[in-house]
Amino acid sequence: MRFPWFNRETRSRDAEYTRQVEQAAIEQAMLGPSAAEATAALETCASMYARAFASATVQDAPANVADAITPDMLATVGRSLLCAGESVWRIEVMRGMLALRAACHHYVEGGPDPETWSYRLQLSGPTITRSVTLPGASVLHFRYSVDPEQPWHGIPPLQRAALTAALLGVSESYLSREGRLPSGYIVPSVAGRHPTATTTRNTTAALNESVAAGGFRAVSDRDRRQPQRHWQPIQYGPTPNPGMLGLRSDAALAVLAACGVPPSLVQPNSDGTAQRESYRRWLFGTVAPIARCVERELRDKLDAPTLRLSFDELFAADLTGRARAVHSLTQSGVPLNIALAVARLDDNAGNPESPPSPPGDVPSPSRAGGGGDP
Repeated sequence: MRFPWFNRETRSRDAEYTRQVEQAAIEQAMLGPSAAEATAALETCASMYARAFASATVQDAPANVADAITPDMLATVGRSLLCAGESVWRIEVMRGMLALRAACHHYVEGGPDPETWSYRLQLSGPTITRSVTLPGASVLHFRYSVDPEQPWHGIPPLQRAALTAALLGVSESYLSREGRLPSGYIVPSVAGRHPTATTTRNTTAALNESVAAGGFRAVSDRDRRQPQRHWQPIQYGPTPNPGMLGLRSDAALAVLAACGVPPSLVQPNSDGTAQRESYRRWLFGTVAPIARCVERELRDKLDAPTLRLSFDELFAADLTGRARAVHSLTQSGVPLNIALAVARLDDNAGNPESPPSPPGDVPSPSRAGGGGDP
């Protein structure tokens, strides 16, 4: 009888198998969760979303609902939608007041009908973490880019653009490693106990540890007449590949576009006109549609059918352009109320308490409703 542990171990030397394993490891490293989550491009987008939603005000809602929807809560929702694709909150009543608690993890169960969904939430505290199971009516679930195959799950933009996110992560990782290399200068000095060399060593060591004094053999009298040749410092440190720098910049701009932020809005070399147009596109093309989705969830779950999120402070930046549009329309014979509606400035249009507009005059922001939602 021969015991199994007496058998000699044999290992596969198939080159194709080894290549596939290495390729899978490389792809997993490139497409891992750390690909672009720690980059400035994603943080720029996330902070813009958070600040935009924090500036929103809750209008046409009961007082207890408006008090529960705080700027901090809206800022967290905006950031989570971009980074995680969803944001889940527990609806509860504490000491007679409506309260909203963010869940750090959640699990959804149920059938195709959202009315049958139940949520298992994990709520974190400084020392205690609690898990609760609640019906869908007691949970706020904001989602970004819902897939019909998984309607209970929101997908962040960088998961849709995983290859671009991986490209940015690889380039940022390379530049981060390159930037952490030691840097400084090497100052040559005359070998021996030359007083000038000793003074240079002591002075440079006291000023900066990144400056080192190196020695070389004594030079001839002829060479001593050209000291600049021997005292020229030698610099050492990171030398990033220019191609990788350009790749990082292009990938960062692509990530901004995937997140709905016009790249020209954050580029320092963009002029004021381009940035104002980019800002308007971002507000009307990104912030406003996402806010509509957030509004619907708040209305349905908090029993506030008329609730709306107002971004008057942000949309006021486009007030001048819309006022010009109203002026052009009224000069062309379009009635004022229709011109205000076309320019989305009709919040106070038709208000009998508003004074009449002089012929050909541009409506003031106070009479036009201050911008309002698009």
